[in-house]
Amino acid sequence: MRNYLSALLVSIFLATIPAYAQDLSFSIRFFDKKVYYLDSSDIDIKVTLTNDSPQPFRFKLADEKTFSLDFDASSLSNRPLDHTDGFIKKRSQNQPVFFREITLEPGEEYSFVENLFDYVKIPESGVFVVRATLYPELVTKDSATKIQSNLLNLNIRPPLGKDENRKFKLDQDTMEILSRESIPPDKVVEYTIVARQKSQWNKYFLYLDLESLLTRSAEKKGRYLRESEDGRSRMIEEFRKTLQEPTVDQDINTIPSDFRITETSYTADRGIVKVIESFKFKNFDLRKLYTYYLSKRDNIWFITDYLVKNLGTE
Repeated sequence: MRNYLSALLVSIFLATIPAYAQDLSFSIRFFDKKVYYLDSSDIDIKVTLTNDSPQPFRFKLADEKTFSLDFDASSLSNRPLDHTDGFIKKRSQNQPVFFREITLEPGEEYSFVENLFDYVKIPESGVFVVRATLYPELVTKDSATKIQSNLLNLNIRPPLGKDENRKFKLDQDTMEILSRESIPPDKVVEYTIVARQKSQWNKYFLYLDLESLLTRSAEKKGRYLRESEDGRSRMIEEFRKTLQEPTVDQDINTIPSDFRITETSYTADRGIVKVIESFKFKNFDLRKLYTYYLSKRDNIWFITDYLVKNLGTE
């Protein structure tokens, strides 16, 4: 009889667990991984819900995402960080919550991007652990129905200062804020080469995946992987500086006097662009064939690698 009651209690307990708990994958990652500073204006995090079950899954997503999503952050000593005043105000207001119902078919996923600074106060630099919580039936008094994400390590460095931090985001000519656009691979390469010709560094770095370019060689990749988070950040910044010098590795950073895109091919997330570039010397022009390799992330193409072949002189 006791065994029967135990089995019955276990069955009842399992029945109270939402059916989707084991059939959904809820994950978070940095939308555009970069070095974050205490005076940064945003830390964009991409949240993704994936339906791994054989059945459709329906959930509610509020127009004001704070009624569907929450972020918790804590220091390495397990000290929790406070929510922002704006987050608390939105949650505490007595107002109707507008939402839409979304259906995920088996194998489908739904993603959106949120700024962590809209949810959590980060008062000082340091290393923090971040986790998201999704409420498929919206936030209620009990909020019993929820799904938690993986843990994300966040390294916040001391503030750079407003002027220095801003210079990486503005067009040096128009002083307008630069933003990446969903343009095809050949346009990305053209944009980057023209920016290099004009020494427009903010534009030049816009579509370069510096981490991938830095770790092209096995030696540098090994060194990079052995470094701490701060050490990797220093390597990236040093690499950024070297890319502004007249020559780097004898090829990538010489300034072409002219260029012509000869071939472009790409799939859903990989692209190849071939470019003949000319470089002026005293009495002749040196021609080189550059083959640029690109990867697509969040609908944006990034240059991740390249090969160079000398074509002779003119």
